[in-house]
Amino acid sequence: MDFLSDFKKSILTIVAVLFFFAGVAFAADEYVPGEILVKYRKKENQRSKMAISLVRGAKVLYRYKNIPVEKWQVDDVEAAVKELSGNSDIEYAEPNYLRYPRYTPSDNYFSMQWYLNNNGGNLNEDYGVEGLAGADMDLVRAWDIELGNSAVRVAVVDDGVQLNHPDLSENIVAGWDFDGNDSSPYPGSSYDSHGTMVAGVLGAVGDNGIGVSGVANDVSIVPLRFDGSISDEVNAFDWAIANGVDIVNFSYGGVSTSNAERDAVQRLEDAGILLVCAAGNYDINNDLIHDYPSGYSNSNIITVAASSIDDEIISWTQFGQISVDLVAPGEYIYTTDLDSGYILVDGTSFSAPAVAGVAALVKSSYPDADYSEIKGRILAGAELNSTVKGYAAIAGRVNAYNALTVLEAPVIVIKSISYSGEDNGIPDAGETVNITLELENIWAEAESVTAEISTDDQYVSIDRAVVSYPNIAEVSSSESIQPFVISLSDQITSNRKILFAVDIAAQDYSITRYFILETGGKTESGNVYNGIIQRNDMDDVHHYYIAVPDEATDLRITTDSQSDIDLFVKKEGFPVFIFYGDYSPGEDTLFSIGNSGDESILVRNPDEAIYHIAVANASSAYNIEYELEVSYSVAGEGQDEGGSGGGGGTVGILMLLFLNGLLVTRKIFIFCSHP
Repeated sequence: MDFLSDFKKSILTIVAVLFFFAGVAFAADEYVPGEILVKYRKKENQRSKMAISLVRGAKVLYRYKNIPVEKWQVDDVEAAVKELSGNSDIEYAEPNYLRYPRYTPSDNYFSMQWYLNNNGGNLNEDYGVEGLAGADMDLVRAWDIELGNSAVRVAVVDDGVQLNHPDLSENIVAGWDFDGNDSSPYPGSSYDSHGTMVAGVLGAVGDNGIGVSGVANDVSIVPLRFDGSISDEVNAFDWAIANGVDIVNFSYGGVSTSNAERDAVQRLEDAGILLVCAAGNYDINNDLIHDYPSGYSNSNIITVAASSIDDEIISWTQFGQISVDLVAPGEYIYTTDLDSGYILVDGTSFSAPAVAGVAALVKSSYPDADYSEIKGRILAGAELNSTVKGYAAIAGRVNAYNALTVLEAPVIVIKSISYSGEDNGIPDAGETVNITLELENIWAEAESVTAEISTDDQYVSIDRAVVSYPNIAEVSSSESIQPFVISLSDQITSNRKILFAVDIAAQDYSITRYFILETGGKTESGNVYNGIIQRNDMDDVHHYYIAVPDEATDLRITTDSQSDIDLFVKKEGFPVFIFYGDYSPGEDTLFSIGNSGDESILVRNPDEAIYHIAVANASSAYNIEYELEVSYSVAGEGQDEGGSGGGGGTVGILMLLFLNGLLVTRKIFIFCSHP
């Protein structure tokens, strides 16, 4: 809520009414509604809880470190001030007043940076794009508290940064070029503009009268140029450790796991360095098709998906209720470019540095904060957003002001989800399903932890809704003592996405998290299954499986549709594929990816195993109807071994680099501007 805007509107229509309590007068609209500041006569006052108990609805929101002052939330500001003004233990109690004017940078393109301060019309005049007023990172209020500090060092591991850009140079410090093996991490070509764009979002110089403003106006950007390889990435991470970096921004990723990369991320964690990663731009569930390094389980990682100018999760962003932490603005991002220029870009590559910039503000304001406190503040301060429920661990968008002002408390998220139905871990129609949620606590120990699940879905009944957990220490996780238990109706359809709310409680702490249970697509040989794909933006892929017996020979999977859909199959694991204008398969994944909806895969002499099937929408259409037929035959009816169809076969992971329209082969791919 923009309290300043509300005040300006109201002041035009009314004369401020003054309330008088104990000789103190204040204007009704010049303070934050529901908040007061309370100062005790002594720093350590044992009667503070008693004082709180005297005020209806009182709750401590924030305790200042070096002075005996607290910010309270109250039901009635005027009544609270009156009640506390006569308390001998309290030096003063007053509304949380507003001050004017508030800081806004003088940068001449600041008005276009909707993600910093969204007035709903930032881009309307030049681009005809309307936004939602207030759907921003609350930077203007945050900057009243903290603009940043050059003592905070943030590494941008990327394709280089224009070191002499007039809107960046003042905030850039010495880095390294691991591609050229020298101390000049300048972009290698005119195509290497990504790092310069990322650096501008993170920390373009603020209030300098030109260009744009970074999330952190004052910060030390450490450019570390790498060539897109794991080896260069690992070197960059180790350089960051050796050279006192606090935060690393890495707006790259890939579907292949790397031991070297995993070890390097672990070293970052051991060194206390926060790693901020982009979720990706290809509308894929990262919980099923893992992305790295963001997909590692290290507690020092924050993974960021993208939100829109109208405050919704963006249709093209990758997501994951376990593997993605929260969303941040990721479209129409105005930032620095090569040749001392500026550019409007899309992508989670720019959502990540927005969060890294908030991390820099937190580190500036709390110099002793470790990565768990920085991450905890960012996650606890996220502004709730209903469109993110089930698509990120925190159902919300980053809010810089909240991150700076939130009180220390546990920050509990769902770390993993496991199901037990018919011993295959897949919840199917008609089954009683045990659900085990592993909870992770990011910040401050949580005691007496319980969780309760609920859903509005008519096809689900909950047999055990409440479970207990052991105490969960900071940066620790635990499974519940018993699982949740639900029953699925035998009328439920395959691939039904069921939203559950999880009400988590601990001593002096409560929060609601969300997860989506997707029903399985169990198939039987010889049957035809009808489906409708792309009912919404996140419904790109439908999942099926078949249990193949030992005596089976030919396993054949076919689809029939009037639209372009693709088909993928993998034994004992979810098929791996990535979308680059067309779906590309991963290692050990059979595929059929023609230009129609008629796809076919044949597996000769399949093993006795569960084969997982993915039907993917390869078109831009919605509500696509298709048929899926799965069958196997017996000995004597086989055909050629291997996968076949519209491009079938087993292939290694295809890793590509997509940057500014240029497609080249690389070991990992970049999350850059959305096409």
